[in-house]
Amino acid sequence: MAKKKKRSKRKGAKNKKTEDEPKKQATELEVQKPIMAMNPQTDSAFFHRLPQELRDHIYGLVFSSTKFAFGRAPKNLTMPNGIRAQVSVAIKPAPNGLAFLRACRRARMEIGDSWLPRVQFWFTDVRIMLDRLSRATPDTVSKIRQLTVGAKQIFLRSKHHAGSYHIESAFKLLQGLRLDQLTVFTSGRRSVDSHTIRGLIQHGSGWKTLRYLTFDSPYQESALRSTPDPSFGKSTWRTGWQSDLEDRDGKASSPSVTVYRGKTLPDGISHDGKWNTKTFIIVVKRGSGVDYQESKVEPRAYVWDRERTEPMTQEEIMAATMGDHIRWDFPGMTWEQIRNAFPQNQSDLWISYHEDEAGIRSICEQDEYEIDDWVLLCHLQE
Repeated sequence: MAKKKKRSKRKGAKNKKTEDEPKKQATELEVQKPIMAMNPQTDSAFFHRLPQELRDHIYGLVFSSTKFAFGRAPKNLTMPNGIRAQVSVAIKPAPNGLAFLRACRRARMEIGDSWLPRVQFWFTDVRIMLDRLSRATPDTVSKIRQLTVGAKQIFLRSKHHAGSYHIESAFKLLQGLRLDQLTVFTSGRRSVDSHTIRGLIQHGSGWKTLRYLTFDSPYQESALRSTPDPSFGKSTWRTGWQSDLEDRDGKASSPSVTVYRGKTLPDGISHDGKWNTKTFIIVVKRGSGVDYQESKVEPRAYVWDRERTEPMTQEEIMAATMGDHIRWDFPGMTWEQIRNAFPQNQSDLWISYHEDEAGIRSICEQDEYEIDDWVLLCHLQE
């Protein structure tokens, strides 16, 4: 009898254990079920709890602080053999600038191409700018709102042709361009700076507001003098620039040219080198209601037979002398076709080395030029 009770007791304990196991498994499944069933595209707190307006605001904050830099910049470097040389350092954009689009399918669908007007595109010179932007469609180019570029002009040379082209001419190859703000930083050469600012004011298109940034440039200083400098034409003075802009946009549209000059620097900032007190920013604003978008239609004046004997019409003369001369010289050609016809001259390049060489690779991906930081640090006076 005792043995039967013992067996019965063991059997009851076994049955109880068997009954508890499903409950334990069910409890574990209940705990794991919400985690396993969550869809990151629809059930995450970011999408499920935040309204669309707030998500759009977050997207805007992320992309407004994003900059894509392209080009090359000079850098002094001591080579392994002890020789100092100036090398051409490749400036590459931040690799994670569009991580938001790659990380989440739903975020990519919500953002679409709305990031284009918010990010800043930065190019060291005009040639690099054309290499990148000319590949895009006019519809894509028209959505870009912020662009920074160096004032160094393009040189095209061959046995039968030699010419240089500035920013206002290069923009003619970017159909649909409609920038809210164009920032141009100095080339370091007075003649190039003078031509660039005058050309952009007189017949440059594709931008609403221009910021021309330069360090110590005598011609800019001349713009602030009450007595004109005889070495500069009248149109380079600030009053001349204002007059040129009013003639172009109409005085009633209230266009403006303002010259700011650096006076003081914050404590702790060196006054040596580029951090000096003769810093200038020329701010040009097109008139209200003016159509400043680059034309998508090739003007009739550029389609011209160079073998003809008839004299040029007034329309053709104006087209050839008012910033459109790159399309005048190469009618109907794209930038890719022009570039292939004129390989880049080696004389225009800095000494460069293969990036796999010791000591070179580590500096090829740096984006060191913080032009906007420089603007914010300078205390400017109108």
